Amino acid sequence: MDHTENTAYREGISLEDAINCILSHTKKITRTERLPLLSASGRILAEDMITDMENPPFDRSPIDGYACRAADIQEASAEHPALLRVVEEIDAGQYSNRTVQPGEAIRIMTGAAIPAGCDCCVRQESTDYGETTVSIYEPVPAHGNYCDHGEDFKKGTCMLRAGEKLGYIELANLAAMGMDTVPVFDNPRIALFTTGDEVTEPGQPLLPGKIYNSNYYLLTARLSEFGITPILAEHISDDTEAVAAAIRRAAESGADLILTTGGVSVGKKDILHETIQLLGAKKLFWKVRLKPGSPTIFSVFKEIPVISLSGNPFGALANMELLIRPALEKMTADNRYSMEETTAILQSEFRKASRGRRFIRARYENGFVYLPDGLHSSGVLASMRGCNCLIDIAPGTPALREGDPVNVRLLTPSDHLSTHDSFFNAPKSLSGENTTGLSSETRISIPNGYAAAESKNTASASSEPRVFVISGVKNSGKTTLITKLIPIFRKMGWQIATIKHDGHGFDPDVPGTDSYRHRTAGACGTAIYSDELTMVIKRNPDSENMNSSDPQTGYDPEQRKTSDKSHPRETTPAAGLYNNISAITESDLIPAFPEADLILLEGFKWTDYPKIEIVRAGNSSAPVCKSDTLIGIATDCTETGDFPANVPILDLNHPGEVAQAIFDYMTNRTL
Repeated sequence: MDHTENTAYREGISLEDAINCILSHTKKITRTERLPLLSASGRILAEDMITDMENPPFDRSPIDGYACRAADIQEASAEHPALLRVVEEIDAGQYSNRTVQPGEAIRIMTGAAIPAGCDCCVRQESTDYGETTVSIYEPVPAHGNYCDHGEDFKKGTCMLRAGEKLGYIELANLAAMGMDTVPVFDNPRIALFTTGDEVTEPGQPLLPGKIYNSNYYLLTARLSEFGITPILAEHISDDTEAVAAAIRRAAESGADLILTTGGVSVGKKDILHETIQLLGAKKLFWKVRLKPGSPTIFSVFKEIPVISLSGNPFGALANMELLIRPALEKMTADNRYSMEETTAILQSEFRKASRGRRFIRARYENGFVYLPDGLHSSGVLASMRGCNCLIDIAPGTPALREGDPVNVRLLTPSDHLSTHDSFFNAPKSLSGENTTGLSSETRISIPNGYAAAESKNTASASSEPRVFVISGVKNSGKTTLITKLIPIFRKMGWQIATIKHDGHGFDPDVPGTDSYRHRTAGACGTAIYSDELTMVIKRNPDSENMNSSDPQTGYDPEQRKTSDKSHPRETTPAAGLYNNISAITESDLIPAFPEADLILLEGFKWTDYPKIEIVRAGNSSAPVCKSDTLIGIATDCTETGDFPANVPILDLNHPGEVAQAIFDYMTNRTL
């Protein structure tokens, strides 16, 4: 295909370059319309709103009682009440032209205009509720219980600026200004054309070789969720002239953006290339380096951007979100179209390696992300049901494993999604069970045995509600599990510290050691101690790099155990390396981490702290910890007949399930 006449044409570009190209040919909408207030919710204000009045336009009473002169009641008391003559009663909405004289009062209700001559209002509770005369039992200073005119806003105030989004508060402000209509920027005028001879409209008999037209309803409904009704929305057969005529008709109808689906690849019926040439449109790019929806075409016809999407439903949807939303945001200056990006911990596996950039459907909840059951191919839409995000997988990424952090683009703003409550303030369901919004596949309900286990803990354990043990026999994989749990908890917003006892001595923070692995997994601090030596490492609070190999430790790692520095043990040790001068326990080290929401102890199987024990096939056959301290057994064993009957079994290969059990237990015991 010859593109020599169009030197700007590019093929196989990055997503970011594609977005920039589209935005460079997208214009901000300047058309305006005037709408009734209740039809303007969510729209963008087109003009500054300047008040031509005050609100309230009169001095008003904030109470039910009596309006009078403060000078008449300054000596009032219960023993010597001030007696005033009641000359009128004013309710809210009424107005009196009377000027109140000395010795007079007005019976007044909340919101009513205060008459001239009055400079205060007295609560009716401080009177005898008189109707012709009233006894007032306490003084009120001048301007007491008195709301000035213009208290809400003054005349000439700019209440709202052009470009603000109108919500319920803004609409109420406009109503308070006396406005019943408001000027707003026009909605984008979008034309949508689906193409394909293979497509049949729903409700019609489905002939052999045909499929129903889901793309039309997919994209039209999505635009509707954005508050946009297409000015044209049609299905067109695979006919170059017919598609070209539809695009011309859209341009003549004043479209700001033209969308098409189908016909963008290299098959015989992929007619959009020919259609663009027939129109004389400027073709700017074809193919974006991503899956799905790679063969997207972008062209410009009569200064109108034309985005031609893949005919595969998920490909069309993905590029609606990735390419069209940025264009809508520029057209409207409305951030509702912006996609929020975040990171999450994957709770499923995606077994395909990604040679190129790939977006896959998923469901984001509370810092975790779950893959749906079903296929992930671009032609499959059924598995998109219940999904609210796309996972952005970088080129060259191997298969994703459970527990991997992933980049996520939310299809719905995060303030519309459930989020984690604080660590010790998780919601409870009506049944009283803790819930965290995680899927039913991984939620662990807290059985009665958990509470019983806690009640048997010693005072030292119960006095440390932040402490939890990951235990198991030697080589059971305790460190590996902890390094998988730390990033999950960090994603939930928790600071995690770790403590380990080493009975054989240790090398301080050497790559490959347990303390090093804890720290590089994201622990805010870690401590390890033996009979002779104690090490405490705490992350520099000014550093965001949790994988730094040179944290603020207070000692030279190269000195290792040969350090000749000897420090007496303190009750709350600072970061550093210490030679022990007396016996030390984990309880001496716990206070070193006041910033930690959770302190994971590795080992400690004979303590009374709550714990999860690892029982790994080929390494051990049954738990060794006291069952009344176990809140779960994490195992990959298929035979669990020797396990305590009242202790929940957790899947060792699913660290998210283990993290959930810890979260549920720690929340339950502190509520």
